[in-house]
Amino acid sequence: MLSSVLKTYGSKVLIFPKKGIHLHALIADAGFSLETSSSYSWDGIKRGNDRFVLFQFTTGGRGRLRYEHELYDVFPGQAMVLHIPHAHHYYLPGDSESWEFYYLTLYGEEIYRLWQSVEQNRGPVIEFKSDSEVVQLGAFIVGKALKGEIGSSYQSSRYAYDFTMSLLDYCEQTHQESNRNLAVEKVKRYLEDHPERMVSIDEMAAVAGLSRFHFGRLFKTVEGVSPGDYQTNLKMENAINLLSSSHMSIKEISYRLGFGSPTYFCKVFKQKIGMPPNSLRKMGRVVYTKTT
Repeated sequence: MLSSVLKTYGSKVLIFPKKGIHLHALIADAGFSLETSSSYSWDGIKRGNDRFVLFQFTTGGRGRLRYEHELYDVFPGQAMVLHIPHAHHYYLPGDSESWEFYYLTLYGEEIYRLWQSVEQNRGPVIEFKSDSEVVQLGAFIVGKALKGEIGSSYQSSRYAYDFTMSLLDYCEQTHQESNRNLAVEKVKRYLEDHPERMVSIDEMAAVAGLSRFHFGRLFKTVEGVSPGDYQTNLKMENAINLLSSSHMSIKEISYRLGFGSPTYFCKVFKQKIGMPPNSLRKMGRVVYTKTT
């Protein structure tokens, strides 16, 4: 965990003799800080003309970021990903007692370009799990810097590239995961909007924009049940609601939910619920526990 790596507050500026080889990525500064004064304030326009980037991960308390025309509260588990110079301002707000964080500043044209792409695609504040590779690697690098264990520009460059690649990889993976979740949610909404139909797996896959094979695997990974079982569970929930709150006949409910025939509806209902529809109706409202 971070506490085992970052034990004391401090900062370290990394300055090395210039080498004959031009390095395109370097760590400029690293630190672990606890800010408790309202004087803590950084304006992204008023930090000179040098181009660099910042990763600042919140470990405790709360800070605030004004990014162009948007305002963000930055909580534990969140990191600011910023390039400088730029129209932003981060500070300890008056309604927060403290802001604890570690930070890394990096520079180099390639780092600057990549950082801007992250900001553009993911925004200036990104959520991380504390055990994610990005957070752990950042803390490791800060710990190394504070102990004076980054001894050359080559080490600094290696860590700068490693960290940036880890950040890019995280953003790509979470972007893909978000797209996968959106595909599943799109299908779930489609099923909810068409309760009168028995939607085929091929049609669900088409709604998700995936092949039947990949859609089936993805859906079960996200929801824990197959698409077919999910649809049946959804229809059972609707059936219980209709049986409990309406005077519709079993035949009407079966057609309303796309079963095609009352016989088939009653068969599925008994398999899933453990009793015929009429028996449940006599019991009144019950809570349906989904089954796989």
